[in-house]
Amino acid sequence: MPGADVSIIIVNYNSWGFVIPLVKRLTGLQKKTFQIIVIDNASTLAPPSEWNDIQNAHLINFIGNKINKGYAGGINDALLLVKNEYVLIMNPDIEVPDGGIEMLCDYLKEHKSVSAVSPGIKRPCDAIPAYSPRRFPNLLTAFSELLHINDLFKHNPFASYYFYDYKEFKKPVCVETVLGAVMMFRTSVLRELNGMDSSFFLYFEETDLFKRMSDNGLKLCYLPETIFIHHHGQSSMTTSYRETTYYKSMSYYFKKHHSIISFLLVKSCIIIGAVMEITYFFLKHILKKEDKDSSKKHIINCIKRIITM
Repeated sequence: MPGADVSIIIVNYNSWGFVIPLVKRLTGLQKKTFQIIVIDNASTLAPPSEWNDIQNAHLINFIGNKINKGYAGGINDALLLVKNEYVLIMNPDIEVPDGGIEMLCDYLKEHKSVSAVSPGIKRPCDAIPAYSPRRFPNLLTAFSELLHINDLFKHNPFASYYFYDYKEFKKPVCVETVLGAVMMFRTSVLRELNGMDSSFFLYFEETDLFKRMSDNGLKLCYLPETIFIHHHGQSSMTTSYRETTYYKSMSYYFKKHHSIISFLLVKSCIIIGAVMEITYFFLKHILKKEDKDSSKKHIINCIKRIITM
């Protein structure tokens, strides 16, 4: 049966407004039958009443976790239920194009040496996909980001190195890593690698996975002609929590894949960058270029970042 080779994993946290339309879209694709697995990571929002009807009508595999295990932990739970040869991992806030899933699956079927694929990703406001494929982070790209060099000089060589030039991509190409919003793997590869590292609660879990794939000689291909829409970061997690979690995950990535000196340097730069932001927002407040509450909020977020390091 067309589509029967693919299992689809969707991890939800308070994103029912996206999950339900996405599941409806997937179950409504003509002549396609996918195994759909939805993991709810202890959402604080109850599912809408129509969710039970959708779940029962389409035999959705649903796991309601009592605690939030993070994105990687949710995917690992779902991986235990996967029955098919290929597994597609998608954020809830994705719009699936006609034929998009089939194109990803067909590429893996036709290219046996490739272990994972990812499509072009663009936000609703983008004219073209531009921000998904990237290289593995290193000390220079981390310094450039953490010390705000990227904010001051948008096109500095470190940022240019980290992000591939999307204009180069006219056909499928192997890349180091991609944004983890839409990724299809051979199920056997994910299981051989023991899934995702759940120590990454959120952020960098896909970068770590692709780094481990690369270390084992496994290929990831980016398919620019297949384009999915990503609404980007649509959950109820606060900005403060997201920022703190992002920097903790970055720190752990360097601890895992780089030297102890690199790890300590990255941690130091996270703290220095936070101090720079505190100074900046304090001066904006003194000069009355930003309202008091906004400056205070930014400064508190930076202090939280320093404390968690």
